[in-house]
Parts: sequence; C-alpha cells; structure tokens
Amino acid sequence: VGAGSWGTTIAALLADLGHSVSLWVRDDFDAQIISANRRNVRYCPWVNVPAQVMVTSSLRSVVAPADVVIM
Repeated sequence: VGAGSWGTTIAALLADLGHSVSLWVRDDFDAQIISANRRNVRYCPWVNVPAQVMVTSSLRSVVAPADVVIM
C-alpha cells in the first residue's frame, strides 16, 4: 500500500519474483500515469513497474482480495 519509492520498488521486486502484485496510488491521475508509463517518475523513475503489477487508486480493490498487505 503506497506508491512512494519504497512501495514502488517492493511491488516491482515481488512481481519480478512471480507474485501477484497490486500497487495502490493515492491519486487517480498518478495511478493512470504510472500504469501507462510503467514508471513512477515522481519517486523512483529508474524502476520499471512490470506489466503484471496492477496499479490503481482503489484501496478496496487492492486490500480486499489480498492475502498479504505491505505498508
């Protein structure tokens, strides 16, 4: 939960390891930009956000189905 540099990096690493990952972004516009560009240019533009990471501003859609939530 959270798409700062820490959250974005962990999401990318877990996705690269084959885990199903959702990344919650506080602002819908920012979520759309990260999803479209597959980069979080504000906090860590050097990290590629893998295509399999679901990026959303809907906290419910991230937390409700999750087995584990990392904050």
